Amino acid sequence: MNIEKITMWASVIIAIAIPVADFLGVIDNTSWIHARLTTWTLLAIGMLMAYLMAHLSRREADEQKNKAELLSAINIEGTLKDFRDTLEKSWSARKADIERIFTEAVAHGHNKDSLAAFLAKTFLGLSSGQFFGSTIPLPWDFTLLAIDYDGNILFHPSIPRGERIEVDSYLQGVLKERNGDLVWINNSSSEQLFHLFPNRPPTNRRFTRAYFRDISDARALVIFESHINIVDRLPALQHQSRS
Repeated sequence: MNIEKITMWASVIIAIAIPVADFLGVIDNTSWIHARLTTWTLLAIGMLMAYLMAHLSRREADEQKNKAELLSAINIEGTLKDFRDTLEKSWSARKADIERIFTEAVAHGHNKDSLAAFLAKTFLGLSSGQFFGSTIPLPWDFTLLAIDYDGNILFHPSIPRGERIEVDSYLQGVLKERNGDLVWINNSSSEQLFHLFPNRPPTNRRFTRAYFRDISDARALVIFESHINIVDRLPALQHQSRS
């Protein structure tokens, strides 16, 4: 029997024994007990409080232990690694097709106008499931765009040509690097995602890998943004009432 149970039973016995003995008149014949009724009462209360404090402390310690065991079972580090690996696999699976787009962009990018026309056609085809003659049942979530060497939009599905890129845009880094790729975490939504939720856009956390290539003949950079979305809230469903 542990100390908590001993304290609990001792306090219970004292708290019950003293009133019963008082009712029976036993205490009246025992002057030293009768004179110390207040002390006995405080002792019983103190022992009960000691039990409660010990119990609460043990309960808090158990909760911390259970939390630690739960976190250990979840294995956060391992889960994060699996998440990163999943993102990398998804992006890697698309890389060959993205390189095909860059190759075609070089072939069609003799100047800014021909490059913009090629990208517009490619975007429409890919977003509708057509990729250079092949049919894709489930197109990727992507954005295809181009900027010129001066930092102006050459092609974008929703931004007018000639508009200046923002000062804090990641595209400023693309202008400096010219060739490469980078990961960009953002809360934006692509044209495809807006098409799914035209009236009430979802809350979205988007992981974007942007691949970019220098098309020197057109004095422009082509960027392919490959998106992976975490949609944590969706528009409310409009249920039809049954008559």
